[in-house]
Amino acid sequence: MTQALTKYHALYEAVRSRRRKPEVPKGFDALANKAIVQAKNLRARPAWLMAQAKLIDTLSPSIRSLTEAALDEQISDVRDRFVRGAEDDALVRRGFALTREVARRTTGEEPFVVQLMASLGLYHGRIV
Repeated sequence: MTQALTKYHALYEAVRSRRRKPEVPKGFDALANKAIVQAKNLRARPAWLMAQAKLIDTLSPSIRSLTEAALDEQISDVRDRFVRGAEDDALVRRGFALTREVARRTTGEEPFVVQLMASLGLYHGRIV
């Protein structure tokens, strides 16, 4: 019993000693961090989300004409770019448009533009 407790205690101490407290920005860094967060929050306003959703809707005719193999290739390309960390607006719109097309082919129903707007809001961390 004591040997198991000792091994556990040693493991706990090893993990605890590696923990780092998050660095809290101070001074100018705190001000810059606050400005960046506010700029990101301004971006995901309803008008901007609606504009993005309409842009996704304009992509649907070109994606609708794709074959299953071409659609799978497009999906894997977008997925690989997301995994590598590229998350620009065009890529996000393309990913949502591809997902919308897969949903349309699978269920026979297509999400409305306001539903795309809500999903974009969720993607950007908003509560819908």
